[in-house]
Amino acid sequence: MSDATATIEVTLTLEQIADTIRRLGRDGMQELLRLVPELRETEAPSSETAFSRQTLQELRAWYADQVEAVGPEYHAMGDSDPFLGGLTVREYLALSDEESRSLWDRLYAEELDKLENAEELNVPPDAVLAR
Repeated sequence: MSDATATIEVTLTLEQIADTIRRLGRDGMQELLRLVPELRETEAPSSETAFSRQTLQELRAWYADQVEAVGPEYHAMGDSDPFLGGLTVREYLALSDEESRSLWDRLYAEELDKLENAEELNVPPDAVLAR
């Protein structure tokens, strides 16, 4: 087996592993990190780290500008703030993928039901939308 063949086989194997990792979901990722703690310790090369730091600084500056433009009534959501479907942010983020899908399906169905059962209004044929 040549070195080129071995490299291709390793690359394909890594791609398959990466694809599997992407499909794990939050619980699976946490379990993977428990099983392979070295993944937490992996450090990006210094040029990528510098790029990431610069990007993060730019993002923070942009965020500060956005918050300033909105005014003092804005505040970032906290874990105990109401979020979606009667859940707080913390409760929503703790949902499994299946529970999250189920919540979205239920909320979608409720809104669809409202649309399907909305009262129809008689509108003259020459009506114009307000601008």
